[in-house]
Amino acid sequence: MANNDIACVVLCGGRGVRMGSATTNKVCFPVAGTPAINRTVAMLHSRGIRRVVLVVGAMAGQVMETVGAKFPHALFAYQHQQLGTGHAAQIGVAALQSLGHTGPVMITMGDKIIQAAALDRLRDEFVRSSADLAFLSAPKGSDRFSGRVLADEHGRILAIVEAREIHRARILGQFARLARKSAQLDTNRLIEIALDHIHPEPKLATALGPLYPLLKADGRVSADLVRQHLDAHPGIITVAGRRFTAEQAEKLSPTVNTAVYLFGAEPLYEMIGRLSNDNAQGEYYLTELIALLAQPSGPGRRARYKLHQIALADRHAVQAFNSPDELLSIEDWLRKGRRPRRRAAPSRPPDRRAFKPAAKWLELLEQFLGCPDSEKLG
Repeated sequence: MANNDIACVVLCGGRGVRMGSATTNKVCFPVAGTPAINRTVAMLHSRGIRRVVLVVGAMAGQVMETVGAKFPHALFAYQHQQLGTGHAAQIGVAALQSLGHTGPVMITMGDKIIQAAALDRLRDEFVRSSADLAFLSAPKGSDRFSGRVLADEHGRILAIVEAREIHRARILGQFARLARKSAQLDTNRLIEIALDHIHPEPKLATALGPLYPLLKADGRVSADLVRQHLDAHPGIITVAGRRFTAEQAEKLSPTVNTAVYLFGAEPLYEMIGRLSNDNAQGEYYLTELIALLAQPSGPGRRARYKLHQIALADRHAVQAFNSPDELLSIEDWLRKGRRPRRRAAPSRPPDRRAFKPAAKWLELLEQFLGCPDSEKLG
């Protein structure tokens, strides 16, 4: 299979709120002098992947102008409402279908910094394994926010479980344990427990659904009432008919999703319309495709489609950023051509002045990018 048989959908529709800028889309932030999205498109072109559809939404004009100035033949599809990565992928995939594309389809995000070797390995193993879906994963380590790659005891991929689902299950599991111990529960304490896992509070409200107003209504709530709500959402993650606690799901997922996928066109076109938004964020998850493709069907209840995980040893092979400090870390790694040095653990409580709001990090980033290279490296 030649790389020019592959098309790529790049998702760029999100706002990137944690970057702290009301005027710059996250994918347009420069990374070592080049907008992140242009790095992604250039990397794809360098591997022979020329048919690229960029799904834009928030600040669409800015993304189109940034990409179009460098890649005038780029294709764009517009996501009118930001309803999740799955919804954005549906829009991009529909554009490819309208173009008559029948070859493999790569899907990734516009804020990814992907090394060439990782893309080459994805293509090569997709072909070698005759997979219907191949995807890149990385060691989990201390990563709290990436989707967990869940496999059974035989190593068969079951699903990619979004971290928000793990966090919600952990919250509800703690609520259930408290409800068994006491007839009345302190709502302030319950909110405090929940915010340890999901924040800010509007996201927590979405995750908890009808249970959240109950916790905000009064200072105390009956354990019976909490248990009634937990009967509908008992803090259990269900995958392929199997039930997992948050702790069990973590144990079965030593790797995390990097959001770089290569699909066969046929299974992708068939399954992408089946995504739902019944989850902790009320969004359409692209990762639900993995569970759909992994579902057993037919004689012997064997999976109809073949999934192949490519576990990368180097977490720097695919990097992404959600905040200015993460962006600076990637810049540091790119400029030095190696991993940033690890700092020794502090022997005393950290200076609170080291914790800066997003706006301040953005200011520092702009100063960093504006000074000569000799000053940056000095």
